[in-house]
Amino acid sequence: MTDTQYMPDLHVAAARLTRWLFDEALPVWTRAGVNPGTGAFVEAIALEDGTPSSASHRGFVQPRQIYSVIEAGRLGWTGDWRAISTRALDWYLAHFLRDDGTIAHLVSADGAIESSRFDLYDQAFSMFALASAADAFPERRGRYEAAAEDLLKAVERGYRHPHAGFQESNPPSVPLRANPTCICWRRHSPGTRPAADPGGPRLPMRSWN
Repeated sequence: MTDTQYMPDLHVAAARLTRWLFDEALPVWTRAGVNPGTGAFVEAIALEDGTPSSASHRGFVQPRQIYSVIEAGRLGWTGDWRAISTRALDWYLAHFLRDDGTIAHLVSADGAIESSRFDLYDQAFSMFALASAADAFPERRGRYEAAAEDLLKAVERGYRHPHAGFQESNPPSVPLRANPTCICWRRHSPGTRPAADPGGPRLPMRSWN
């Protein structure tokens, strides 16, 4: 069987998964999975009855959820993805920023920083969400690009590796993880979009070679 012979089955599977995403997963996560008081995403939902978790918020979970909702809107989901994602991102930026301009690792449900530990994944996924939001909301692009630029400068200032990428901590520690730098940061920061997308947000490119 050739590769092209599998395509009809793949299209059917993709359509089925898209229906599940739009009709089941997203309505649950944007209802039970969002704190109605703050707009932040909860960490988990109980499988039995959909009760939201009261656990503290991790620095990389919020931007991943924000990106997911924005991407769902791009794919055609008709839920209120604009309001959900912008409210969550505004809360995130208001409560997760540390004094040095980087993202904290853990914040309580009421917005208090519980762990200011630096984690490169938290910074990378924050850039991920900011790039996606800057592209999706032209009226807010300037604000989100400025936030991304400030975050990038803060990480460069405190955690840039002398040879390539970034340190895991300050003072430096090992091992160094490739994923936060190579996958999230390089591919999803504003300014790293392909030239074929001239309308996308732009920030100065960084080279670690």
